Amino acid sequence: HSDVVMVALNISTPLGGDWGDFYNFHYGKNGSVRKNARKICDAFNNSSYRGAYMTDILKDVVGADSSKIMTDVRSGNVSVETHIKRFNEEMDCIDATKNTLFILFGGNVSSIFRKYCGRDYKNFIEIFHYSIWGTAEKWVSDTEGKIRSYCKDHPNVRQF
Repeated sequence: HSDVVMVALNISTPLGGDWGDFYNFHYGKNGSVRKNARKICDAFNNSSYRGAYMTDILKDVVGADSSKIMTDVRSGNVSVETHIKRFNEEMDCIDATKNTLFILFGGNVSSIFRKYCGRDYKNFIEIFHYSIWGTAEKWVSDTEGKIRSYCKDHPNVRQF
């Protein structure tokens, strides 16, 4: 559903290849869910956010080190405007509205989103990226707390 859109910065590894067209970042080579990506499932699987749309704000930018990606953004090697145009087209395709809640995974995506999308999409929450050090339980608890707090003050968004 497009009531909630989860947004990360970029893909960390190329998708597809030997693993098929539907392979994605959540799975390791043996088919198991990667350790940190499991946090997303733990936080959202038993909530009304299950089935939320998930995407990246920077398309076709591959890299696991977000600081290097942001260096390329700041130097102009990555045209943020081009990526935002594609992101907005994607949001149009899924019928995102002014009431869509965007969950932003980390400070880097949050800074880009605020600058380029915050005027059009006012409902957004920055949460820690799921790869952050710490236990899954702590990440899930922090994430749920931020979302519940936001929803309490914004009854127009899908409640957690």
